Amino acid sequence: MKICIPTKDDLGLESRVYDHFGSAPFFAMMDADSGRLDVVRNTDLDHRHHSCHHIDGLKTHNVDVVVCSGVGRRAFAALQEAGIDVLVPEHATVADIVSTVRAGEVHRLSPDRACGGGRQGHGHGAGVGHGNCHTPGRGRR
Repeated sequence: MKICIPTKDDLGLESRVYDHFGSAPFFAMMDADSGRLDVVRNTDLDHRHHSCHHIDGLKTHNVDVVVCSGVGRRAFAALQEAGIDVLVPEHATVADIVSTVRAGEVHRLSPDRACGGGRQGHGHGAGVGHGNCHTPGRGRR
């Protein structure tokens, strides 16, 4: 399983989770089976709102799951259409999240908990938990 985790920094397993998918400075790409970790810079960081193109990049990396505490409704729908699950993190580092995913102790983000759009209400980098979007752990299992 290939896991994508939006992160604040490029510190490998100690990278800290960024609180919103589209505006994360980096994406940690972890192959949960082999343990290989690649951190890639978000080349679409300054995208025009509602024109996020991260989904194509995730397909290129064969991502199965995105773990983030905030994602817009359009991006959420595009991820689902691409067959990529969105899971809610309950930890703040890549290492902790990977352990949780491997153990099957994760919560799926439900469509009604995706962000409504716009940048208001987003902490952008404040850590786990995501302002007005949803509360971690409230999605479906």
